[in-house]
Amino acid sequence: MIVSHDRQFLDDVVTGIFDLRFGKVEQYTGNYSSYMTERTVRAEKQMREWKAQEEKKVRMEKRLADLRQRASFYDSPRRGKLLRSRQKLYERTFVDQ
Repeated sequence: MIVSHDRQFLDDVVTGIFDLRFGKVEQYTGNYSSYMTERTVRAEKQMREWKAQEEKKVRMEKRLADLRQRASFYDSPRRGKLLRSRQKLYERTFVDQ
């Protein structure tokens, strides 16, 4: 284990890095410069995935609201069943995380 603030020294000596963030340990191979590059790439990928998930959540919420409105307007058992099914899917996907 090495602790240093000298980036050049870390680039010359290090072959692997363990990063502890938010209670999770991630392993990176290579020197300090490759670690910084890979960490940036992983962070950007995580941000894209989070944004996609949030967009999906908004779409599902709009769809549920539309189904609720239609189910109450038409008072159809089939639409009520579909609404309950979609509500369960929404809860499994976003609430039970």
